[in-house]
Amino acid sequence: MTAIQDTPVASLIKDNFIIFNVAVEVQKCIEYLPSGVAVFFELKHFKPKKHKKSLKCYGFLERDEIKPGAAVLELYQKPIDYRRRKLKLLTVKALYLHLHLTLHTM
Repeated sequence: MTAIQDTPVASLIKDNFIIFNVAVEVQKCIEYLPSGVAVFFELKHFKPKKHKKSLKCYGFLERDEIKPGAAVLELYQKPIDYRRRKLKLLTVKALYLHLHLTLHTM
């Protein structure tokens, strides 16, 4: 639906938090997204021995969850399931992706 957007590496690592402090924009109006669509957030890490990025975990926002303000997403194990049918939490610990959503009106 839209192009993949890579963010820079984390700007701060403090205690149990990894802070990116980066704005990512969905390139389509939310009103034009079909029902059942989700926006995926993939958390990747660099593997120095293999010299490549690898998926660590992912989270997603369903279309009806896209609202202004704070959003908290559960994190799931790889492999990524874009159909959202066989989801396995990354850990039993309380580990979430915290987002702040801003919606622009046209």
